[in-house]
Amino acid sequence: MRELLKSWRKQDEYRSILACMREKKITVLSGLSALPKAALAAALFEDNCGPLLFLTAEESEAMVLAEDLRPFLGDQVLHFPVLELLPFEVYAHNIELVSARVSTLSRLVSGEKLLVVSCVNAVTRRLAPPAVFAGQHMPLRTGERRDLSRLAAQFADMGYERTALTEIPGTFSLRGSIIDIFPITGERPYRLEFFDDEIESIRYFDPAKQLSQEKIKDIFLPPARELPVDGAARQRAALKLEAELTDALRKLRGENRRRAEQTFQPLLEFLDQGLWDNALEMLTNYFYADAGSIFDYLPGGMTLLSEPQYIRQTSLDQKDERNSRYFDLLESGRILPSFYDNFLDYEELRDCFLHQRLLLLCQLSMQTGDIVPQIELNLASHELPAYAHDPEGFARDMRDYLRRGYRVTISASSELRLQRAREIVSELGLAGANVMQAGWSSGFVSPALKTALVTEKELFAKEGRKKHRRTYKGGERIDNFLDLRSGDYVVHIYQGIGQYMGVERLTIGEIERDYLLIRYGGEDRLYLPVDQLDLIQKYIGGEGNAPKLNRLGGAEWTRTKAKVRAAVQEMAGELLQLYAAREQVKGFSFSTDVPWQREFEDAFPYVETEDQLVSAAEIKLDMESDQVMDRLLCGDVGYGKTEIALRAAFKAIMDMKQVAILV
Repeated sequence: MRELLKSWRKQDEYRSILACMREKKITVLSGLSALPKAALAAALFEDNCGPLLFLTAEESEAMVLAEDLRPFLGDQVLHFPVLELLPFEVYAHNIELVSARVSTLSRLVSGEKLLVVSCVNAVTRRLAPPAVFAGQHMPLRTGERRDLSRLAAQFADMGYERTALTEIPGTFSLRGSIIDIFPITGERPYRLEFFDDEIESIRYFDPAKQLSQEKIKDIFLPPARELPVDGAARQRAALKLEAELTDALRKLRGENRRRAEQTFQPLLEFLDQGLWDNALEMLTNYFYADAGSIFDYLPGGMTLLSEPQYIRQTSLDQKDERNSRYFDLLESGRILPSFYDNFLDYEELRDCFLHQRLLLLCQLSMQTGDIVPQIELNLASHELPAYAHDPEGFARDMRDYLRRGYRVTISASSELRLQRAREIVSELGLAGANVMQAGWSSGFVSPALKTALVTEKELFAKEGRKKHRRTYKGGERIDNFLDLRSGDYVVHIYQGIGQYMGVERLTIGEIERDYLLIRYGGEDRLYLPVDQLDLIQKYIGGEGNAPKLNRLGGAEWTRTKAKVRAAVQEMAGELLQLYAAREQVKGFSFSTDVPWQREFEDAFPYVETEDQLVSAAEIKLDMESDQVMDRLLCGDVGYGKTEIALRAAFKAIMDMKQVAILV
């Protein structure tokens, strides 16, 4: 990994970029494929003193880019995700996304040097000023004196929700002289025990069992949301909301007027009583007239734009979508005129870009959108072809690169694939080729960098292990929205149990898309794009009883998942006792693989999946052990279970054992 960065630092183009960044000259570098962009960003980050923002057009590209950067920089790379909401939507919050965004802002205001990867849609929402956000962090230590009631009020201002029990991130509870709080960015909650007004002890505790654990001396709590507010901010917002609502009600009539009153009068009450509702996020500019953007959190930083032409077009498309919803919602009394200012449009974003040290990365030098570079550079690289079914081509190309003095590296994300890569290098006699562990998305070859890097994508036709958005693995999979009927109950991985009401076609800007309408508790509605079907499953429950619908943005679903996790842990304990007893029973130990086993497996006409390789290896270890085998192999139709079964059967036959296959 370090060699790739060293190769970059030897380039004249790299030294030119460093000089241009010091002089704040807008520079474009064209010709790079994906991984060289990541390596360049990592080198620039290390050679500059400030933070770096790497911006893409699409969220999927940002996620892949963040994974490509982590082998170079580790936890200094943060992904600032987009909130998966329609414009002016505020209810369907996802705690994991909120945690990632708050963690990024929190670490930036602490002065930590970070490389932040994000897409343009994620940075258009206005944020609280950095000084305000930094001021809402709270250090606490044992021996410190704090008023309990005042401390609880401060936690509420920071965005923590008061609950009966503290079980999920972003909540706190007060019981007598004890305050429990679960940081929005933390993995474990804290328990503060008071003697009078003095913090007597601070401990971690188990949120499932509610039992105290080890002591710690001090903690540092971040806000629980992007928009922390105090009493003064509430008063400002209340005055502005009341004035604008009064003006809007004079212009609205009939049902639209009643809807506006029903929507905003409760918000005035929340502000007056010091309570919080997610709808208050629409009042960002009421709370803070100087609300800014993530660029305010990056003083002295550098910004890299990947394909600025597409960033510009994506931002303009988002503006069209926002405009379409804005006027419809405004006329129906669902929003107020000033809510439009909660977002940055492209012109404002462009101004932010131009005030940063700016590097544009494009495939072609003319694809810079409307940003005119002062310096133009080029360094070519391109992706490699697929070698999974062309071993001769792989051997030929790698030998040619080695002969020409290239540094040839093969990367893989798992030990199994690393082992196979080493075997391939040895079998082909590729002396001088390096094998390393890294989960990069794709390889490349660059004559300028004298580097050829092959990943498992090219070598095995497999994607590296990446931490993308979680997909729900319970319930009944929905392959197509036609599998659903109106009235079916569904489970959303983040929002919980809802009721599918059909498909609606919405026009956003000039684009028409199909959305699944899902009804939740109360009057809550969620419009889910049909391309996000992986987030929902059909509800499977008791016959005849309709399930209770969750509320969007509520904590009930998260608490349910926490309780299920606790129950699973209890079941795991019981299973552990059962299998400890089974350890005492001895079984037949099969021999290790013979050459015929390898020949049999090599005859498989398809490229194995990662799960197939892992399952086969684990089953063989089970068979070679003298412990009684107890394994269930599960998988959908066509996922390769039969192949794994045949390999196990062949291994048994090699030891003169009989095999029965029941179908």
